[in-house]
Amino acid sequence: MKRLVLAAAAALGFSGCIFASYNVPLSFRSETRFDVGNVPAAGDAHGEACASQLLGLIAFGDGGYDAAYKSALVASGATELFDVRSDTHLLNVLGIFSQACTVVTGKIARK
Repeated sequence: MKRLVLAAAAALGFSGCIFASYNVPLSFRSETRFDVGNVPAAGDAHGEACASQLLGLIAFGDGGYDAAYKSALVASGATELFDVRSDTHLLNVLGIFSQACTVVTGKIARK
């Protein structure tokens, strides 16, 4: 019985169920500088949106691309972004707490 418990604990540990943290690139379609009127870039904008869950029972937050994009617009004061890049950061701790964050970075278009 003791070996079975140790084997189960090892399997969980090696499968990423105890702790996992990794980044995943997302696919997206982004406007170019010429699509927004050939305007010069006025710096970078960064936005993040997260969704979390506890015990697989309670979920909260909006971790979508649209929420992250709007967060980047608000943080930078821009009205439009181009050359947008998007990634997802995933975190899992013992299956008790999980979080998925979408991170958006883009160039600010100032007209």
